[in-house]
Amino acid sequence: MIPYKNTNSIMLPTYEEIDHKEIMRFYVREFVEDKTIRKQLFDILRRDEYMDAYLEKLRELELFDDFTEACYI
Repeated sequence: MIPYKNTNSIMLPTYEEIDHKEIMRFYVREFVEDKTIRKQLFDILRRDEYMDAYLEKLRELELFDDFTEACYI
C-alpha cells in the first residue's frame, strides 16, 4: 500500500473509476467526421451492454487503431 501523503507517487484511477463510456463518446465527437458512422457508434453507446459491440464496430469500420491512438495520447 502506498501511504496517502506520499508525494513521490501518483495514484491512478482503478478500472472501475474510469468512465469508459465517456471516453468512447469523446472519440466519436472529436475524431469521427462521417455522420452515419457517428450515429451508429452513438446508438451502440445507448445500450446497456455496449463495450464489445462498440469495439467490434470500430474494427468493422477500420477505426480501431485510430481509436486506440486517440485514447492513449
